[in-house]
This record gives sequence, structure tokens and C-alpha cells, in this order.
Amino acid sequence: VSTHLMAIIKRTIKIAAKPEDVFDLISRVEDFPKYSSLITYVKKFRPNRYKWKAHINGLWFEWYSVFVHREKPKHISWRSISGIKSHGDYWLQPVEGGTKVIFRMEYHLPSHLMERVLKYILTPLIDRVFLEALFNIKRKLENDTNKVAT
Repeated sequence: VSTHLMAIIKRTIKIAAKPEDVFDLISRVEDFPKYSSLITYVKKFRPNRYKWKAHINGLWFEWYSVFVHREKPKHISWRSISGIKSHGDYWLQPVEGGTKVIFRMEYHLPSHLMERVLKYILTPLIDRVFLEALFNIKRKLENDTNKVAT
């Protein structure tokens, strides 16, 4: 049984767009550098597998991830296959006026000491990356929806 600390990030955002449109945009992870200034590179290298690079507060991070579940338009689940051990989900629920997106991510560091020290540094950084991406995805979808409506 591992005694490692784990960090959990959970955020909820409402986007004034259909769940299918939100799902499609979140599924195109290659486009995430457009939505977060901290993500510098996402490249597909095999089906459902991606290489990521991020530059956060002067530090470079690189990891590989894989989609483990996609159920359009409700759920996307992924996990890392290298780098910091992590996994996460996007849950999409239709609500009046759009879609409620629930983002949840859990990560573990390789040692208990690293987790205790870096948890307080990494959690706000990871949170910033995904919040920035979600808010910019929200802005893009809502702007696109407004253009269609006018």
C-alpha cells in the first residue's frame, strides 16, 4: 500500500455551447497550445497517444499521455504513460444554456519527500495550465456560438 500523497485538482466551468462541440474541442489536444500559453507542444505519435511539452515558471516539463476512454459527448479520460504519474477526466453534462464541464486530475510524484515539497508548487502550476486552457476553450466556443447566432 502506497503512503504517497496525491494531489487532486478539480474544477467546474459552464460553457455556453452544446456538449458535442465542447467534447470535440477538448478531444483535439493537439490544439491545446492555442489555449494555454504554458503548453508549448502537443503532438500525436500513435493512435490516442500524445507527447506534451510545457514551460511553466522557467521549468520545462515533458510527458506522454493516452486517452483511455472517450464517450461522446459525455466523458473523456486520460492518463500519463511517462513523466509525472497522473490521470484525469473531463465530464460533460448538458445544462440550461450550455454544458457543465467537470475537470478532475490526480497526480503522484515518485517519492514521498518530493510529493510533500512539490505538491505546493506543482498543484497551482498544473491548475493554472488547465484553468487557462478551459477558460480559453470556453471563450472560443462562446464566441463561435455568438457568431452563428447573429
